[in-house]
Amino acid sequence: MKQTIFEKIIARELPADFVYEDDKVVAFLDIKPVNAGHTLVITRIPYESYKDVPENELSHLMIISQKIGNAVMNATGAQGYNLITNCGEDAGQVVPHVHIHIIPRFKNDGHAHWQGSTIPSPEEQMATAKSIAQEL
Repeated sequence: MKQTIFEKIIARELPADFVYEDDKVVAFLDIKPVNAGHTLVITRIPYESYKDVPENELSHLMIISQKIGNAVMNATGAQGYNLITNCGEDAGQVVPHVHIHIIPRFKNDGHAHWQGSTIPSPEEQMATAKSIAQEL
């Protein structure tokens, strides 16, 4: 199976600006940052997406993402950050290796959120909630 770009970065076959690593995750700056300090946190094991990560590793990924997010805010002077993962190609996932984007945010940085949101009817909302609850 072909290695992902992230596996090549972990193996040091490709360069990256690392900010953190341990036995389960690594973190490095995104090469096409939304804002300065945009960091990726990835698992060492190449799980395809967020939905595939075992719970014990997922909890570690999220704990480290929180620590790195706070460090990114402090280092960049940001007042907040977005924590984003794209789960699947239809959601915009480009690299089939789970990764969390930590994007520092600044007032008036020009990056809008959830443009074009729809407002479902109360009946549609209730039906969707019921369907999701049944899947759990």
